[in-house]
Amino acid sequence: PAELKMLKFPYLAEPVVKSKRISVIDIKGSEIIQVDFKNGVRLNLKKTDFSASQVLIKLAFGSGRSLEPSDKPGLTALSRAVINESCLGAMKKDELERAMAGKNTFVKFGAGEDSFFLTGRTVSNEVELMFQLMYAHITDPGYREEAYKLTLERFQKRYKALSSSIDGAMVLSGKSFIAGKDSRFGLPAWDVFKKLTIDDIRSWVNKSLKEAPLEISMAGDFNIEETIETASKYIGSMPTRQGFESRSIRKLPEFPFGKTKNITVPTKISKGLIVVAYPTDDMWDIQRTRRLSVLAGIFSDRIRENIRVKLGAAYSPFAFNRSSRAYKGYGTLQVYIHIDPEQVDMVTEHVKKVAADLAVNGISQEELDRAIKPAITGIKDMQKTNSYWLNTVLADSIRHPEQIDWSQTIIKGYSSIKVNEISKMASKYLDNSKCATIIIKPEQGL
Repeated sequence: PAELKMLKFPYLAEPVVKSKRISVIDIKGSEIIQVDFKNGVRLNLKKTDFSASQVLIKLAFGSGRSLEPSDKPGLTALSRAVINESCLGAMKKDELERAMAGKNTFVKFGAGEDSFFLTGRTVSNEVELMFQLMYAHITDPGYREEAYKLTLERFQKRYKALSSSIDGAMVLSGKSFIAGKDSRFGLPAWDVFKKLTIDDIRSWVNKSLKEAPLEISMAGDFNIEETIETASKYIGSMPTRQGFESRSIRKLPEFPFGKTKNITVPTKISKGLIVVAYPTDDMWDIQRTRRLSVLAGIFSDRIRENIRVKLGAAYSPFAFNRSSRAYKGYGTLQVYIHIDPEQVDMVTEHVKKVAADLAVNGISQEELDRAIKPAITGIKDMQKTNSYWLNTVLADSIRHPEQIDWSQTIIKGYSSIKVNEISKMASKYLDNSKCATIIIKPEQGL
């Protein structure tokens, strides 16, 4: 084999200027430290001892999928895959892997509903390496034609699999239907997706990467003062960016009140899928969002009892509430049930009967207890993870400082929920005249 060239990382010159801190705030009761640098970068820190030597980091910027161009559906999914395959401007993916051999640090690009981000994982003694890697991704991003071609080949295979599966039909048609055919939900048809170009990716992501304000959040086992100094050198020394502002979404998704969509799939697998969705609301009234989550849990239990026990059907139905971070007023409580295609009508009717009973008669104390107790146990376990503090509390707290308060009230918030509050939620949101239904079945005769 040909001798591989030894590559070295970091390859960029180390910044010689450190940014001054203009404020350092220690939020009492939460053990969270917020640092603002002169160039407008915000650094959020939560030192923990949950997992020895583990450090998680998230650098967020821009508005993510919520501002995906309406004439370029699928650009978010393609951008995420191409950028991660491209790696850096001066280093291909395999070259960086060789240069980082023996290290425990990695970074990847992502795009959520309301932001782009670089997420990373490292260990206590490689924190500076993590910042060097973040710095390289921001300063010298890679947009490679060969990565684009490889990604399209992979997506073509994925589309082939999606087009012949029940769950794939939900991705290709169902998700956008629940959002009023909004192209930011799910994936477009392959003929549309394959027309996206590497230049589309570069022009969309690069502007945010180079101009949007940066927020960095870290949770884990690290030295606070050393981390602040390192951040000031690699991120705080970058040119000043415009200040954080409220996101302006050009168009909001529209729920398809009372509509039904029937989808057939060319598959020999005798399995169907029913999705019944009810319009709810965005997540920013946290008391409402917590109660909607509890309602979804109780709805799941009721459906399992009715369909599994009473009908003798061995299905695994589940309900969940998804309240939007990016879209004002938009949220859905959805029920998913994989079923025998011949029982579609019967099972759909039973789901709506359960919803109607909840809306009219409310819930019992026993049902509430069954939902709340495991929820609180799960929350306590969750609060002992770096992932929770990073992704739920710290990230985007510059725009939504209330997230930090929520972390202090979450146990009390769930413990104080009353039966009549959930019953009122059911009455308000589980309205069968407003729900949207998706029925996915195999094509006849296959």
